[in-house]
Amino acid sequence: MKRIIIFLFLLIFSLSLKAQKADSEKFECILPVEWNPEFKGGQNALKLFLAKNLKHPKTNACVNGKVYVQFTVEKDGKITNPEIIKSLEQKFDEEALRVVRLMPKWIPGRDYQGKKAIVTRFTMPIKFEIEE
Repeated sequence: MKRIIIFLFLLIFSLSLKAQKADSEKFECILPVEWNPEFKGGQNALKLFLAKNLKHPKTNACVNGKVYVQFTVEKDGKITNPEIIKSLEQKFDEEALRVVRLMPKWIPGRDYQGKKAIVTRFTMPIKFEIEE
């Protein structure tokens, strides 16, 4: 009887260890960011880039607003995995993604000591306005 209890205890304990291992594989370590990633040339250069490349989609309605795009800035500054996190309309979402994919490499984010480039998620609003 004692052996059966010990066996059941070990069986339950080993199953809980497997469950912990599976959960830890899903865990993503997020390092603190001291310096956020930045478009080369700063905010003014980003505004110029968007003004030059962003085209207001033609629609039947007068649509103004913002599309929020989230993307990853890799350690080398490359932009990857752009996705819409707040939509305006499909045509506007597609245009926002097109322009983000055109962007040159950014200055990557840095860790809390500022010594090491790190992969960073960045969210950026892209504003669409009809010029009168």
